[in-house]
Order: sequence, then structure tokens, then C-alpha cells
Amino acid sequence: APVTAAGLLMDFRPHTDRAGREMAFGAIEDGTSRLDIVLFHDLYVASKSVLSPGAPLLVSGRLEKRGPFATLVADQVVGMDHPEQLYECVLIKLDEGIGMDTLRRIKEILKEHPGDRPVFVDMLDSGASYEFQAGSGCRPSMELRRQLEDLLGSYSVFFLKKKESVPARA
Repeated sequence: APVTAAGLLMDFRPHTDRAGREMAFGAIEDGTSRLDIVLFHDLYVASKSVLSPGAPLLVSGRLEKRGPFATLVADQVVGMDHPEQLYECVLIKLDEGIGMDTLRRIKEILKEHPGDRPVFVDMLDSGASYEFQAGSGCRPSMELRRQLEDLLGSYSVFFLKKKESVPARA
């Protein structure tokens, strides 16, 4: 399954593969643990602008385990200041009884974060769940999440890599 890890880039080492192409090895650390990463040629070349020692990164890819050790083989790398590049859509979960004032405020918040990522709303009504796409797109960011969760509560906003990965209701 794909995973995403966040941390500071450490021990960054450019390398040349057997075909003579550039690639890199490194690790990301979050203050509690360390994860080795591998960036193959195409991703390495595309990500050079964010790859500097100590840079805060979001790294997405697949874990390869060998014994007690794991390495993240990256398929996407973005700087922490641009998480929108990692996510394809935003999901907002609304509980029953949400008022019109709250819906208007959600709309205002989304307008404050314009972008091209679609926004989906999952709303409970009389025990049934309804899902629809909001009228405009937005740009996922930590500030967007903070504003919406201040209004709606924790775990009401999800940034998703794929629309199919919508978390189920508890």
C-alpha cells in the first residue's frame, strides 16, 4: 500500500545508477524516527529544487522491507510548504443537523483557499450518508485544514491522494 511520510531530509547522497543516470539516497527524520528513502532518476531530476539537506519534505511511495529495516521507494516528493501537490482532492465530513450559517462559513473558507483540487462533501441526514462535489476547487493546506476543523471539529477534513480512498464513517 502507498504511504506518505514527513520529515527533514538528512544524509542526502546523489548517486549514479548502473545506466549512468542520476538518482539519490537519503533519509527523512521527524524527531522520533528515521526512514531511508530512494529516489530513482525521473523523480530525482523532477524534485531537485526541494532536495536540500534539512529541508522539510512530504515523501510518498511504497515501503520495501528487508528484515527489520524498511526503505521508502519514493514516487512523489514535495516541500512541506506545498502539500497541495501531493493530494488530488479534499473531503469534508459533515454531521447531521449542520446549520446554514456553518455551510456559508465553509463556503467562505473554501473561497479563501482557491485552487484546482475538487472538494467533496459527505453529509449525514436522517441516518443516510450523501456525498456530493462542492461547486469550486481549493488548494489543500494546513491553514485550510485548521480553519475547517476549528469550525467542524477534529477529523472532519481529509486530504486524499485518490477519490477512492475516502475514509469510511465510524
